[in-house]
This record gives sequence, C-alpha cells and structure tokens, in this order.
Amino acid sequence: MEKQARKHKKRSVLERFNEKYVINEETDCWEWTDYLNPDGYGRLQINKTSIGAHRVAYELFIGPIPDGLFVLHSCDNPPCVNPLHLFLGTTQDNTQDKINKNRQQKGEADRYSKLTEQEVLEIRARYTTGGITHKQLADNYNVTPGTIYFVVNKITWTHI
Repeated sequence: MEKQARKHKKRSVLERFNEKYVINEETDCWEWTDYLNPDGYGRLQINKTSIGAHRVAYELFIGPIPDGLFVLHSCDNPPCVNPLHLFLGTTQDNTQDKINKNRQQKGEADRYSKLTEQEVLEIRARYTTGGITHKQLADNYNVTPGTIYFVVNKITWTHI
C-alpha cells in the first residue's frame, strides 16, 4: 500500500519568496517583509542555508550569479528585492557604489573600526612628536602596524 499523501505540499522557493515582500507604490521597490539582517538586507532560508533575499530574487527572475559577484541595488534600498532594481558587480563595483551613494561609513560609525576618533588624534600627535614606531603604536592601541601607517598618513580617517 502506498504511503498516505502528505497533508502539506512543499512550497517552491518562488512561492515562499512571493509571500515575503510588499510593493512600495512610490518607489516600485519590492520591500522584504520577513527577516532583515542588521544592515537591512532580507534573508531567506533555502535548504537550511540563509541567503540574501536580493540574491534569491536575482536568480529567480534574471539568472545565475557568477562566482565572486555581488548583487547591487540601483535603488539603494537594502530590503528591495525587485529584480529590475538589481544588477551584478565586482567587489570594486560594490565599494564604488557605496562611495557614490555616500553610504561608506567613516570613523567610529564604521562597525569594524577598532579606534576612536580621540585615539586617532593621539596616534597622529605621538607619531609627529617622534621617537615611536608604527609597531610600538600598534602594540599600544591593539591594532596592526599597517593600521597605524594608514592613520598617520591620513589614508584612513581622512575626515579628521
């Protein structure tokens, strides 16, 4: 005797995807209504793996994403999954897109920053006075000598 048919048919990724956004009539963005990560990007579980909803949208409606490429938003709206607002780009394209849209976090606002503005000013003052190396400063502030090099040469923290 055959097994009894499942009570609930497993829904396709497309069916699940289509239940998780609303269309913003003003912007034409398809705004993700399910889980958003801390940066505001939607996530969708597929085969027990969390995937960016905008990446899922691209693959569902446009096609495969070649290895190493990002899915960027022309609308600059992280929860948007409208495939017409999505395009592919390299790491460099993604960085340039952030800079062009003035979303590049600076200083302490950058969540990866290990230094405060006050520490950067101290490092520059101490280095200018002389008698201390990049390595010594790095050890004092628990960063790499490369970080100190970038700070003292104003390659990073250029806004202060």
